[in-house]
Amino acid sequence: MKKLYKAIRIYFATPFIFLSLLLVYGLFSKLTGIISIALELFFVLVFVSLFLFPLLVVPYLAVTHETNKYKRILFIIVGFTLASISAVVFSPQEKVTRFYSQTQRHLILHGLQVDDVSYITIDDVIFMQPEIISPIIEALNDSTWYSPNHERRGKEVPMTIVLRNGQSMDYHVSRFYDEDSADLLFIRPHDSGFWVDGNALVPNLPSVLENAGYKLSREY
Repeated sequence: MKKLYKAIRIYFATPFIFLSLLLVYGLFSKLTGIISIALELFFVLVFVSLFLFPLLVVPYLAVTHETNKYKRILFIIVGFTLASISAVVFSPQEKVTRFYSQTQRHLILHGLQVDDVSYITIDDVIFMQPEIISPIIEALNDSTWYSPNHERRGKEVPMTIVLRNGQSMDYHVSRFYDEDSADLLFIRPHDSGFWVDGNALVPNLPSVLENAGYKLSREY
């Protein structure tokens, strides 16, 4: 029993130590790339573990007198399945669903081709010419996972990419002060506004847009 209690303490202590290191790192830099992915995934794992612990550990302690190991294995499999389903179905949008949507949006950006795009709108400007769309898509292909860290950004403007198959993807885009890089906010329209599915850091996008005739504001 003492070993079990020790394991439980380690179970809860390890992720929070990990989170503390991430937050310390985040105080001194933008959370980009692998660090950002790790931070986003951390909250997903913690949330799922909150389901796993009561659905697996607590009932397992109640049946420790059971000597049939096959029943124990079956219990763990069923409990893990229920926990996983519960985590997905009942999780708030900013946890499991948000991470899934953010991952999907990043994959779409990295695989986006000029031939896939019908037109792009930014604020009230429409870009339809392939020679203008091409450098914008190239910049989006180089986007990076990014978690905001109280960065100073310019005014957000709506951006929509409309594909030839009729699908459209909505974003808010803004420029970082004194940088040739932009913050791309993933959004999904909702009856009362929109869901936020994370951010991407897009280097060179402000200068690409300026060459196309649109300037992202440096002022909020």
